[in-house]
Amino acid sequence: NLFSKDANGSLVELMETIIQEGLNGLLPIQKQTLKNYKALATRLKQYEARTGLRLTLEGIDMDFYQKFTSFLSTHGNCRMPGIDSHIKVLKRVMNIGLERKLHQNTTHQEKGFRRMRGKSDKIFLNEREVALLERTDLSTQPHLKKELDRWLVAYYFLLRFSDLQQISSANIINVDGRNFLRYRSQKT
Repeated sequence: NLFSKDANGSLVELMETIIQEGLNGLLPIQKQTLKNYKALATRLKQYEARTGLRLTLEGIDMDFYQKFTSFLSTHGNCRMPGIDSHIKVLKRVMNIGLERKLHQNTTHQEKGFRRMRGKSDKIFLNEREVALLERTDLSTQPHLKKELDRWLVAYYFLLRFSDLQQISSANIINVDGRNFLRYRSQKT
């Protein structure tokens, strides 16, 4: 009777139910996605503790959205990509609640209740800096030379770290006198 009419369904309790269902294999949620759900559950608990509020499914509105995103940036040590991830999961959880007829709240579907997509504040190398790395002489430090070579292969072939770990000489094939890299990409 967690979500009976008089229980006024708790958002955190729904999150914990979904996480448990994911862990038990009842929902098609990957391990990494479950980590994102757990992280949001932790942030919601911190938000409840800080504000003294109990978050309900019907109580999720634009005021909550503004205060929660502000909380994430100031007290949650989150930047834009982290806030975006939390909002993405929150919207999904609210949709699950709608699908299960636990609430009728559709505020999360409104235009203003949006993810924080945009430019990241991550630092990237430009082409000049990559060229400088290529020309770097690391002959006196073979272990660093090997790592630089590994990094350059990943850079030029757009490999994820997990894909790079799987690459070996067996992945090089010769077709009509030309060498090609052949591998199966796997997102972890």
